Amino acid sequence: MNGLQIEISTDDATFSSEGEFGNVSFNNIDQLCGPDAAASLLSFPVERIHPLGQGSSSIVYKSLILNRLCVVAEKVFIIGDSKKKIQLFRELQSLKSICSQKTENGINAPVICPFIVQLLEVFSNPQDGTLSLCLEYMDCGSLENVVQNGGCRDESVLSSITYQMLSGLQFLHEMRLIHRDVKPSNALISSGGRVKLADFGLARTLDNGQSLANSFVGTFLYMAPERLTGESYSFQSDIWSLGLTIHAVALLSLIHISEPTRQAEIS
Repeated sequence: MNGLQIEISTDDATFSSEGEFGNVSFNNIDQLCGPDAAASLLSFPVERIHPLGQGSSSIVYKSLILNRLCVVAEKVFIIGDSKKKIQLFRELQSLKSICSQKTENGINAPVICPFIVQLLEVFSNPQDGTLSLCLEYMDCGSLENVVQNGGCRDESVLSSITYQMLSGLQFLHEMRLIHRDVKPSNALISSGGRVKLADFGLARTLDNGQSLANSFVGTFLYMAPERLTGESYSFQSDIWSLGLTIHAVALLSLIHISEPTRQAEIS
């Protein structure tokens, strides 16, 4: 990583990543891909191989970071949309807290959890007005692919999936971070059998002394009851979503519904 700084501001919060990710330094997210960025980026250092999928706020490509010859999952955001800007801010904020922790000396030290997809680089592309998060590439898709291909009832496999996802959630919860969108498509898998949690655009950090959250965000089908009824919720809601995810992988019951899965508005 190149030791430069990215600072992103929204109306109500600021995320700053010092010496860890990125190729530019600006004070506002709108400047990351503006005309002034061209002077600091002579050529976009990522080669896109093929698309992997598309979400509500981004497109994901299998890509190659040219100066590192590193294959990554490149998550591309268009900066102009205000809701996408908020989700991008939240994902960067969450990934920064996941990837590093302050030591007793106040220095940011890298932290790697084997059950969380890692953020490797952040790049802006002034040519098309996008910002790219380059994430660890998982070569076998997600648990959603497993569900769509008939699921898995092997108890040893289900046990391994559950253990790895619980380990990832334990890591997040110890950092006081609620994922808030645990579901099959956000659990990525590798050919080596590794399962990792991904997509932190809806994650929420509970400050010290704060035990509950209230925002209604996430995917209805995998929400805990207290979230569906608009009550306050905490880390336990992620565990409920994990249980529904494993249920879907094992029994396929959650995909046989009359309405498509709906996504709650970001708030």
